[in-house]
Amino acid sequence: MIPRYRGKLGEYMWQKELERLNRYKDRPWELQARAQSGGELIVLMIVLGVAFGGLMLLSLFD
Repeated sequence: MIPRYRGKLGEYMWQKELERLNRYKDRPWELQARAQSGGELIVLMIVLGVAFGGLMLLSLFD
């Protein structure tokens, strides 16, 4: 049982976790893809770069 949840909620959460793990056993590429994805950091850097560039352009015309 998951230690932070007790009682019926803990049993339910434990069963959901087991179902999730069984799905990953059937489709291991999903787990591998999530573990290797670093795309969130790249997207964040691009968004911050565009925002910074936009602010710099606005400051030039002000």
